[in-house]
Amino acid sequence: MEQKSNKGGRVLLAIILVLVLCTTALSVITMMTQFQIRSKVDKALDMNVDTGAEDDVVIADEFTIRSTLQISDAYKNGTADSLSDKDKETLDMAKDVLSKIIKDGMTDYEKMKDDLTNHLIDTREFKPEFLNRFDEICLFKPLSKEDLRKITD
Repeated sequence: MEQKSNKGGRVLLAIILVLVLCTTALSVITMMTQFQIRSKVDKALDMNVDTGAEDDVVIADEFTIRSTLQISDAYKNGTADSLSDKDKETLDMAKDVLSKIIKDGMTDYEKMKDDLTNHLIDTREFKPEFLNRFDEICLFKPLSKEDLRKITD
């Protein structure tokens, strides 16, 4: 009897030992896989590159995203002499868009309305697609006591 229970204990101990070894092996394999994936991602992102630099970027050896630093500098300085014809055309288009967006002569009401619209878009309270369905946004300031007196008189 004692041999059977002793044999059963050894078998149970052997099974536990195999399970522990398998679990350890799986953990090591998982850690190695995670390390390989992490190193591949780091390599793909090339973490050593200065992300503040604004140079031309080629994507998939097919598409080039060109730097706009020269165009931005020309806009700030007001001189487009050093730009190519295509860059001058881009600068002119940007100036047209900016002149439509930035209006120094805006009234307080227009500024407040623009701030409200931008706030609603930035906070994502409403999707831009929803806000674009409105033809006009009207702002109402609360009436003061003096306004109420003028109305009632």
